[in-house]
Amino acid sequence: SARECALAMARTIASRAPLSVTSIKAEIAAQISPGQSDTAALLRMREQAWSSEDFREGRAAFVERRSPDFSGQ
Repeated sequence: SARECALAMARTIASRAPLSVTSIKAEIAAQISPGQSDTAALLRMREQAWSSEDFREGRAAFVERRSPDFSGQ
């Protein structure tokens, strides 16, 4: 059902790195309302996510073939 699909998608998103999810949500909002976006802020958010502890944890988990343990940092 549509509800089950939505819940599965929500669980998948919730399992991702918080900084990445926040950055992606901001990028989507910028696409929806391009005149209201702050490009510099979006770039800072992206850089913060890519230089985060969670990014390193995600890479390590992938290499070690395990689920990541994201901390939001």
